Amino acid sequence: MLCRPADRLPGPAIRAQAVTHEESIHMMDLIKELQLSLDGQAPQLAALGPNSRTSRTAAVHDAIVARAAEYATSLGIGYGHDFKNRAPGDSTLYVHRSGGKPLGQFLFDQTWMLAHCTGDDGTEQFPISKKLKNGYVIECVLAAESEWNNAASMCDDFLKLLVGKAKFKVFIYNSNEDQIMESMASLKACIEGFRPGLRGECLLISCFLENLGRFHHDVCHDGM
Repeated sequence: MLCRPADRLPGPAIRAQAVTHEESIHMMDLIKELQLSLDGQAPQLAALGPNSRTSRTAAVHDAIVARAAEYATSLGIGYGHDFKNRAPGDSTLYVHRSGGKPLGQFLFDQTWMLAHCTGDDGTEQFPISKKLKNGYVIECVLAAESEWNNAASMCDDFLKLLVGKAKFKVFIYNSNEDQIMESMASLKACIEGFRPGLRGECLLISCFLENLGRFHHDVCHDGM
């Protein structure tokens, strides 16, 4: 398991798990885009102040969901919640998020789900159950959690991300420049202590530095 500042990330590589070179590139591209989206919200977070937890949560999750449609397009799949019609690639990406419509929170503050989307008139079946594939979930693509001003809840939310299974994981919290090394070390110790590790997943840890009004990003992943 490797953890390093995002500005010193290595280039895409083939991991021991079944992830192709092309998929690896898509993964790192999304992580970089998420960092840019969050960086773009830094002035708003600074203006809101540390006590505006609800507004800050909405701002960072707006930044994350803004990348969902273009990520789906990059993979050649559909985006949205319509299962009546066949989607490109026979699958569609859809988003649950806290306070979102039409789909609210599911498990995490924000969750990107990938599902079979072969249309109401599709005939594709699972080989064992013989059920039509349309509408069934394939995987959790992204799980994101944010926590502000609460060290105890921060650890709980981070552990929730570790236990959950998603290709991408995003954790957002706040601190100050003189405390970030200690808080990052505590989060990375959680990763080291968790026996399954990240299992080929990619975890973006983004800390908003209150005294500087900007984000510090770290990316953790296995085998890269």
